[in-house]
Amino acid sequence: MKNVLTFAAFTTTLVLTGCGETKLSPKGEAAMSYMANYVYLKNNCEVDSMADLGMAMGMAMMAPIVSAELNGDKDASDSLLKERSARITGSCKEVDQAISDAGKAFKAASQ
Repeated sequence: MKNVLTFAAFTTTLVLTGCGETKLSPKGEAAMSYMANYVYLKNNCEVDSMADLGMAMGMAMMAPIVSAELNGDKDASDSLLKERSARITGSCKEVDQAISDAGKAFKAASQ
């Protein structure tokens, strides 16, 4: 089940990965996907304040995971987040679903 959720999240997220890009663990990829989709959603869509609060708490939980995988390099983390969120396309509803999928993948990879 864990692998199915992780695979489903990666195939349905709107974040594209390219060649030569920073490699993260499945847990780190799920966290980065969540974060990038959240940044896109926050910047491009109207978000309910309660939903935003919940997603912001998720960001606070996931950011240290990505930072640790990048050896605490804040610049690398910020750069990767900016790069990934810039590649996102799709409707606000699709991005919201991608955030949910990435959260599930993160939870599955954490177990």
